[in-house]
Amino acid sequence: MKKPSRKETARAVARKIRKQLVKSPEGNLQGAILSTAIVDLTAGGASGRQLRDSALVYINSDMPTVQLAGVEPDYVRRLLREAGLLAAAT
Repeated sequence: MKKPSRKETARAVARKIRKQLVKSPEGNLQGAILSTAIVDLTAGGASGRQLRDSALVYINSDMPTVQLAGVEPDYVRRLLREAGLLAAAT
C-alpha cells in the first residue's frame, strides 16, 4: 500500500477536525475556512508559497472563530504536527 500524499493527509486531518465542530451554519463556514487553510499548507511550487504563508498565519493565530465553533487551536496544531504537515517549532 502506498503512502498517502501530503494533500490526502491534509484532507484526512481536516475531516477529523470538522467532525469536532459545532453543527451549525457558522460551524460549517469555519470548517470550510479551516479545511482550506489546512490543504493550502500542501500547496506546491513558487506559486503556492503565498497560499502556504497565508495558511501558516491563520493556523498559528488564535483562530477565535474556530474556538467559537468548539475546537481549540492547539488541538488543530497538534494534529497537523502529528501528521507531518506543520513543523514542530511552529
